[in-house]
Amino acid sequence: MMSCQIKHSVCQWHTIHRVLVSRFSSTGQQSSSHLESNHRVIQTQPCDRHTLCAISAEPSTRHSQQTLHTTNCTQRTFLSVPDVNTRVVHRCLSTTPPNAASKKDSKSSKKYKHNPLTARTSRYVLTPELASLLVDKIWNWDSVSSEATQSLIIDVNPGPGHVVKELLNRGASKVLAVERKIQFMSDLHQLAENSNGRVTAMHANYFKPSQINNATAPCVVVEDIFKDVQPQPWDTTDPKFPVNVVGALPAGADELKHASALVRQLLYRNRAFSYGCVQHNLFMSEKMYRKMIQEPGHRLLYYTSLSAMYQLCCHVKLLHMEPKTSFFISKTPVEKPENLCLVQLTPKVDFFERGLLAEEHAYLFIHFLIQMLVNRKTSLKDKIEGWAPGHSDIIFDFNYNLKTKTGELSGTDYLHLFNAIRKVDTFSEWMGTHFYNTLQRNNSENKDYEDLLDRIELDGVTDVDDDHMDAAALS
Repeated sequence: MMSCQIKHSVCQWHTIHRVLVSRFSSTGQQSSSHLESNHRVIQTQPCDRHTLCAISAEPSTRHSQQTLHTTNCTQRTFLSVPDVNTRVVHRCLSTTPPNAASKKDSKSSKKYKHNPLTARTSRYVLTPELASLLVDKIWNWDSVSSEATQSLIIDVNPGPGHVVKELLNRGASKVLAVERKIQFMSDLHQLAENSNGRVTAMHANYFKPSQINNATAPCVVVEDIFKDVQPQPWDTTDPKFPVNVVGALPAGADELKHASALVRQLLYRNRAFSYGCVQHNLFMSEKMYRKMIQEPGHRLLYYTSLSAMYQLCCHVKLLHMEPKTSFFISKTPVEKPENLCLVQLTPKVDFFERGLLAEEHAYLFIHFLIQMLVNRKTSLKDKIEGWAPGHSDIIFDFNYNLKTKTGELSGTDYLHLFNAIRKVDTFSEWMGTHFYNTLQRNNSENKDYEDLLDRIELDGVTDVDDDHMDAAALS
């Protein structure tokens, strides 16, 4: 069998050789002796793990001796191989289309002019009418209320600046325009110059402040944004809002991320909330608003730890619903227009005044709440047993039974449970004493553990060891 295959291949080589010799001899350009010395350059495209096999044959010998040359092509390679009596075989384990790299380079070299107002994810106020409606819904007066005129109003991502102009017309004395896109900064600076000091324009990302001083815009620290704000106490008798924030949550996947970060900052009482009771009036998707107000025990798919945290420490009030098409410029009609909700988020001053959750316990409570609501159909007794081994019967003191699911409890219910099991002697055993003591030592100004809590909530991580906490402390 093997001998037959060898004879067949040898016959093929001899046939090819005779055809080529006859062709070149008939034209009088070359002879068979010149074929062996004639070479051409073959350029191979760069690709990892390519193998170039050049198989050459001696036409002068009867058995057509073959030589195999193998070269690994990790970069652009030039080979000189015989022109006629050479066969090149490309064997590629991960094939790359020819000229793929050149097409990519040519595409990236082009500069495309992007207009933020035409993106479907845009959430800018584009008309003076919508800006006037927004101010009316928030303050319910023909002019901005006296309390708001004395406090700082932050317009987050004002874009063209229609809301800033409307606030000036209503009598606002201090407006800070915090814009993330550099395209709008020239117009905002011009508006600030013509406002007699009532408007300040800043190139910054309000929802993602930097933790490093002297950072490059739009990454600025929180202190730069609130440098003119005097911290106010959380007083229940006369609650004051040192800052009123107007804007919209970022669209897409960042909406959930920043909505979660905002309520955590409220529980930690850091970032903006270290200056007092800061009220936020934000446009958001209808899905996000429904998730914030979703009650426990119903539609467990939408009831999450985010729902429990917002209902625990914040008043969530729907002010207005506006079609999403009002926030971007579109030349084509939208088939299924959605609505954006203007939602007022006011911190519950009495919650913090009564000291229901100490600042040093906020990190641990958020971690506890996330773990309890990762799966809302899990038995409550089994979850408590994991947190306080041997003390899961404590749920009976709160009138819960063996059939109670974790998705049936509100944020307030979990806070009462947390304060009860935190006092038992086995509370910190499952997570390790080092992790528990580290959380107890940290105050609200330490932000090293927010990334860890993000990973726990998004990925559903249920075990956190000392190595993770050491890495976070060293970062």
